[in-house]
Amino acid sequence: MKQLLILVCIICLFVCCGHKHTCNNTNAIFSQHSFDDNEYKLELMRQLGMRDPASIHYYADKYIERAHKPFMIVDVQGDSLCAKMIVDIKNENKLPDYKTARGLSYSGAEITGFQYAVDSAYGSCNFIFEEGKLVK
Repeated sequence: MKQLLILVCIICLFVCCGHKHTCNNTNAIFSQHSFDDNEYKLELMRQLGMRDPASIHYYADKYIERAHKPFMIVDVQGDSLCAKMIVDIKNENKLPDYKTARGLSYSGAEITGFQYAVDSAYGSCNFIFEEGKLVK
């Protein structure tokens, strides 16, 4: 009986504390390309431009580093939109706690007030973090 109670408690913790938001992708470009491919990023910009910004939700997925630069992988969800966005978080004044923790304990946190810039220099498209608050 004690083992059953422990198992039920563990299951409840996973259900109650899980921050992962799921969605289903229906976009062929998102299925065929990696989120860091330029084609994917251009399609994501196009899709975001077609929607009401208030209907889009952003969630922190994970922290990564490339060439010693910090990036955040963001889950982007909205009406029939399910995608990932790789966001450059190099500005030293932005998200200091997130960067110090290297994203640990932030997976699934909603990013409220999320604003980004797009750097399209050199024929590529890159998302740059401007503003937002991570809500665990």
